[in-house]
Amino acid sequence: MIAACTVFRENDITPVALGSKAPWPLAGWFDYIDLRLNGYAFHMDLMNGKVAWTDDRVKAVFAEWKKMVDADCFAENHTSLAWREGLAKMNQGEAAMMLMGNYLIASLTPESEPVTGVMNFPVINADIARAEDAPIETYHIPAKAKNIEDAKAFLAFLAEPSTQSLMTEIYPVLPANPEATAPDVRLLQESADLAAGAEFYAQFIDRDTDSQVANIAMDGFQEFLVHPDRLDRILTNIQRAQARAYPN
Repeated sequence: MIAACTVFRENDITPVALGSKAPWPLAGWFDYIDLRLNGYAFHMDLMNGKVAWTDDRVKAVFAEWKKMVDADCFAENHTSLAWREGLAKMNQGEAAMMLMGNYLIASLTPESEPVTGVMNFPVINADIARAEDAPIETYHIPAKAKNIEDAKAFLAFLAEPSTQSLMTEIYPVLPANPEATAPDVRLLQESADLAAGAEFYAQFIDRDTDSQVANIAMDGFQEFLVHPDRLDRILTNIQRAQARAYPN
């Protein structure tokens, strides 16, 4: 990937379209580098407060990430762009790649969709079992809901294969029920094929760890990409949040 960044830059193409004005898209980058470098078990221990953010293995994740910063892989001024503004660079042929959920497919233009493909995040350590980020949208009943019985019946209705199939026609994403019919969308099917066969599946940092830890971490990721020299301070701040969320 780093070699590809060099080739794209030499041809006046932004290697990675990125919009991190809202920093949550950066969580996927951290997740994947950690999953590829340290593995699923370590990643989940970190998410569950069992490993410190100041651990050398976490610092190694940022060392890998910095290689991409040093190779000028990311879009300029990405901290001032929303993710859709980053995607616009791909649609306009100005950028080559983007790490984003498959919901971006609906925002591809008729010109960019036919020439867009999908790929797995590159392997870093070949000895690590493959894990993928595959966050699942969920429905919940409030604890103080007045009509629990009918609410449960409605959730059961939403989970039916026929309902899921209809929902994916309206909003083309992969259905949670494996018996539902997935939308006939080329990139969506290719994404599903690539995600299949992983040994482990993570959600996303803002779902896998405490929300306050995730928010401070994502702000830290944004700061790191602009000021990599502040890493120690960034990790210390995240660790303080983790200590509050997961006291011993």
